[in-house]
Amino acid sequence: MPPQGSEVDGHGRTIGELSRELNDLQYEYGVLQDMLVEAWIDAGRHGAGEAELRMIVESLPVPVLISRRADGRILFAGGKILPVLGIEASALVGRASSTLYAKRPSIDDALAELDAHGVVHGHELRMRRADGSLFWIAVSLRAVEFRGEEAVLCALVDITERIEMAERLERARQEAEAASVAKSTFLAHMSHELRNPLNAIIGYAEMLVERSDEIDDEEFSEDARRILSVARMQLSIINDSLDLARIEAGRMRLVCERFRVAELVREVVTAARPLVQRNANLFEVSITSGLADASGDPARIRQILLNLLGNAAKFTSEGSVTLATRRCVVDGVATLEFQVRDTGIGMSEEDIAGLFKPFWQAQTPGRHDLTGSGLGMAISRQLARLMGGDIDVTSALEQGSTFTLRLPVDPNFEVLDFAE
Repeated sequence: MPPQGSEVDGHGRTIGELSRELNDLQYEYGVLQDMLVEAWIDAGRHGAGEAELRMIVESLPVPVLISRRADGRILFAGGKILPVLGIEASALVGRASSTLYAKRPSIDDALAELDAHGVVHGHELRMRRADGSLFWIAVSLRAVEFRGEEAVLCALVDITERIEMAERLERARQEAEAASVAKSTFLAHMSHELRNPLNAIIGYAEMLVERSDEIDDEEFSEDARRILSVARMQLSIINDSLDLARIEAGRMRLVCERFRVAELVREVVTAARPLVQRNANLFEVSITSGLADASGDPARIRQILLNLLGNAAKFTSEGSVTLATRRCVVDGVATLEFQVRDTGIGMSEEDIAGLFKPFWQAQTPGRHDLTGSGLGMAISRQLARLMGGDIDVTSALEQGSTFTLRLPVDPNFEVLDFAE
């Protein structure tokens, strides 16, 4: 479904604007109807004739009908009858008002609401024009007295364009959902077909590395490690693509459980240390006391932190990478804050703006990474948001970058588990 800020009607209006427009129209016509009733009553009180009353109705921008409450016969028709209904107002007088409405939704529902509340605003119905074509209207009803009889005053607003647009948007949403599910299914099958042989390659490559170390063959060992590195990189890209597809399709599986924060950080540090130190970087870790336990999906939190640390290490050389963890309160919510700081090459404003977009490749010299999928940061932010948090970044060229992951200590989800 198009987002709320997307133009949808060819005239620069968005879904949200159109919705507000319709609500405003219904409110305005409800006010007009109330004004009409007051003017009608006041005119009748002062003995005005129907000619004067018709002048009041003809000044309104909508069709107006008055029908006898007992049998629904139209006693009066005025306003913009011809442009909307395709028939002269005089030709409607004496007809049963029920013949103007389609069977479903029924006008009886609106009349029942009128009996219950004394007034109806914006009840959506379909009407029939003189040529037999159907169109949508928002009908407002009010009980009045006309020519000494109980009657119903009815003001009509043509909303066909908006109803049809809503139907088109719903069809587009359903088609998009179906396409997203199809993509996820395809990627799941593809990943299965590719991961099996890749896992075999990785297993054999690991055996070759061990064997080359045993026989002390440096050239053979270098080739085996290159095979292992490339295979692992390809497996990572496949896993990233599958994660992104699941997130986009709303099928990502998250499990909320209690975990020890300090223990999770130590596990992340152990896994990330070789990456950080590879470029002669100093790895600094700061864990404040009193972290205790928290709730969330520890596997996904580890995934996010390793991605942030991996990026920091990749673009920092002979500098430092710092992981700092603390508890704090943000907008009244107990929050876990993980901060990854580096002294690397930093990013331009353009790169910061595109950083969390899928497949984004940085434009800053030295940051264009041809070995990655361009999905890691997009996935990390989406995972953080699924867990009720977010990731922010501050950076400047040649001054390093700081990524801040904030997650609620007690998120409001237990298990998000979707069928594969």
